[in-house]
Order: sequence, then structure tokens, then C-alpha cells
Amino acid sequence: MRRLGGLLVVLGGVALAAPSVAALATQAAQQLDAHQYRQALATYESALKVEPEDPELLVGAAKAAEGAERWDAAVTHLRHVHRLLPGDWRLEDELLCDEQSAGHDAEAEALANDLVVKWKAGTDGSLSANTRFPRAHFQFNGARYDVYQGFQPPQPLYTFVELSPDDNPLRLSVVRAEGSHWRYVISDPVAETTLEPSSDRPTYAAARAYFERYWSGAGSLRP
Repeated sequence: MRRLGGLLVVLGGVALAAPSVAALATQAAQQLDAHQYRQALATYESALKVEPEDPELLVGAAKAAEGAERWDAAVTHLRHVHRLLPGDWRLEDELLCDEQSAGHDAEAEALANDLVVKWKAGTDGSLSANTRFPRAHFQFNGARYDVYQGFQPPQPLYTFVELSPDDNPLRLSVVRAEGSHWRYVISDPVAETTLEPSSDRPTYAAARAYFERYWSGAGSLRP
């Protein structure tokens, strides 16, 4: 017989004290701080077997899964905590990024649209104070990128930002030009290049595909 939460565990006829949920949570947090993501995820999930509705444990498990790049596990835990705390837009945005990383384009697009609707409603001051929100995080050709989505023009619809160690990041932005036209703009501190316009509002998936095609062909834009 085996139980957690401070109860006794009987193994081979010997009664042992099982670690409490608090002890498991502390251990998992320490593993997470040490970048031991897989171990942290396993420890959080052990605690969740006892307290499956605990938001802090669910968020911790999601962060550990993100670190381990186990996106489906991260999505599972964040969907759960989002159901428990539906009014927390930051959790919704984190879920959006993980849905995107897991390749769930439709789910990510629906969450992004929901954030825009909530922003336009103006009922959450902490959300309304922002002009954009994180849309995705990914790696490409050995570099890491963050993507932001603007709530409305003049903010770019999407901005891809290279996480450059030399403080000289490359950017690809999708900005509104005249009328209904959108333009892709490549920029860095020394140059800016405007590429062909698009008459349709690009989806994130279309912008990401364009980004990858351009970077694959252009190489570095730095002099």
C-alpha cells in the first residue's frame, strides 16, 4: 500500500512516512531553480496526485514541463489551472504560448483573439495597461526568439525579436501600411528593410512561415 500527503507508505511490510505535499512542493521548487526540469515535473506531479486542484502546484508543473520542452504536459497543467482561474489573463497568455509551442495553432489563435476582446472591453486595468502581449517563444537556426502580438495599430501585429547576447537583436515586424495592407519589416540598429506587402491580415502561422523562409534565405542581416 502506498499513500502520500504525510500518511504511511507500506513497502515490504515496513511502514515509512511519506513526504507531505508541502515537502514535495519545496523539493520541486528547488529542482526547478536548479534547472532539473524533468525531476521537478515528476515531483510536482507526485504532489498533484494528492492535491490535484492546487493552482500553485499546477503552475509549477507547467513551468517544469516548459523547461523540459514537454509542451503537451505544460498545456495539460495550464489548461487545468486556467479552468480554475479563468480571470487571470497572464495565465491565459502563458497557456497561449504553450499551445503555440505544442503546435496547437487553432487553440492558440482562439486564446489570442480572446485576449484582444478582453483588452478592448477595458474591464481589467492590468491588461488594458499593455499595448502588446507575448505570443510565442521558439528556437530557429540556433537562435532563440520571442514573439509579441500588438492589440491594435499603430503597434505591429507581430514582432519577432531575436534574443541576442550582444544586445543587437534582429527584428521582423508585421505592420499596417495604407488601408488594409500589411508589410513585413526587417530591422536592426543599423538598417531597415521593408518587404512586399500583404493584402490580408496574416495569421501568426503565416507570419512564422514567412519569418522562417526569409531567415533561411537571407542569413544574417548584420554588416
